Amino acid sequence: VLEKLKSPEAAYWLAVAYLRLSQFDAAQEAVSKAKSGGYDSVKVARLESNIYLNQDKKGEALKTLLAILPKAENEKPYIRLDLGMVYLAMEKYVEAVEQLSKAYFEGPEEVKLEAAYHLGIAYESIKQWQRAADWYDKAIQVDKSEKYGTELLFKKELSLLKAKEYTKVIDELAKYEGLEPRLKYVLGEAYLNISKFDEAYATVKDILASTDDEKLKEFDPMVASGMLYIAGKYHEVKGNTGKAEEYYRKLVELFPQSAKAPWALLDAGLLLYRTREYERSKITLALLLASYPDFSKNDVVLYYLGLIYEKSREFDKALKVYQRLVKEYPNSSKLAEVKERIERLNQ
Repeated sequence: VLEKLKSPEAAYWLAVAYLRLSQFDAAQEAVSKAKSGGYDSVKVARLESNIYLNQDKKGEALKTLLAILPKAENEKPYIRLDLGMVYLAMEKYVEAVEQLSKAYFEGPEEVKLEAAYHLGIAYESIKQWQRAADWYDKAIQVDKSEKYGTELLFKKELSLLKAKEYTKVIDELAKYEGLEPRLKYVLGEAYLNISKFDEAYATVKDILASTDDEKLKEFDPMVASGMLYIAGKYHEVKGNTGKAEEYYRKLVELFPQSAKAPWALLDAGLLLYRTREYERSKITLALLLASYPDFSKNDVVLYYLGLIYEKSREFDKALKVYQRLVKEYPNSSKLAEVKERIERLNQ
């Protein structure tokens, strides 16, 4: 129908339709006709920048919006919102925060919602977790139609978790009944971080008991791996070493790319070390070292591998491992002890 109409407005809406179909060349051609036909210059510029952005042409999108900004009047907050999103895509966070903040304070409710949401994302990106949480909270306040559902609450509480505001997370989430799995994970993680292991496990126990491995893999990897880690840590603290190891290994098997995977291998390896299963501990720690070479606790891994080699009287291997620790991790908390062990082994 739109193709049969020849008006500039029809060309504009035709461009919108093509954009939604991801037919970017056709969308660009249609929006050019709308522009040359004299259709609303601000609407055309916003649409054109959106088409550019969807093609990863961030520079063109930015240029288009900056050119139209001085000409906009009531639409200025909308342009600033779009500019903020482009700057976000370009990873220019200072500029993104500037434009999105102006959009929030100058714009109507619909602009405030999007601006607050994307300000949360901007502050997340630079790891200013408390500010991110504050902006997600502002977004919650203006999301009257619940456009984002529980996404805003999840992102707010996750940001508070990363800000180490564990008690605040617990106070805010514990009052809810029937939390969805990802929010239960955040609550459980908050309990775990203040060593309330019973409460942490209680938040995820029923979900893990009722969810098989294939279904678990459909969850967000951060959420599912986090639940498995909570269960593993609970059983470890309770002395159920076999069950703890089972959860840790399941985590690594199902979610090897998750942030929790190297921690699970480390905890499994140390668990086996404490129960004097040195050979299995060595295999687990060596796997951790090989699989996650950038893991932040690999100095600890090398330290315990050295101890295991010493216990099995493989002194040459122990010396080699300790020397690697000294060379690669000069700021390790284990450094002084390791140097003493190297000195003894060299005697």
